[in-house]
Amino acid sequence: MSFLQAIQVTVELLTNNEDDLAAVQAIDEASFPPTTRMDVREELARSYARCWIAREQSTTAYSAPVGIIVTWLVADELHVLNVATLPSARRRGVGRALMDAAMAFARKNQVRLLILEVRRGNRPAIRLYKSLGFFVTNLREGYYTDNNEDALEMMLEISPDTGAVIDHPDDIPV
Repeated sequence: MSFLQAIQVTVELLTNNEDDLAAVQAIDEASFPPTTRMDVREELARSYARCWIAREQSTTAYSAPVGIIVTWLVADELHVLNVATLPSARRRGVGRALMDAAMAFARKNQVRLLILEVRRGNRPAIRLYKSLGFFVTNLREGYYTDNNEDALEMMLEISPDTGAVIDHPDDIPV
């Protein structure tokens, strides 16, 4: 088994920069089937949406995003809608950096729950989420319409007072 070298990234909020939006669209197209893609411009217009991008640290004037996370802040919950990374940057720490940014935002805003769903066959993503403290709460059979794949609903509970992750066992076996 070979291990990919982690890349150093900076994470920042996505803006309406056209170069960044074009790069995010390319990430989305490389990561998701047409039936599950989203219009990030629409997300940026929502007052409750938060979108972060990861850029590989570079000495050049512009470094295109290599990853994106799209979330919705709803009451005391942060819903993670999409996490996507360029294929060349996968399994190199980009997804973790994006999730860390979302979790830092959650702590700062006293969010109690982070909620997401993931394809049952996406083992690398499931491992990442579990390493961050997420646990499986539900199985949605045949959820994804492109291939009828099941979805796992996962949740992370954070103490609003301390910011600590509250451990839970999986509600269903993974």
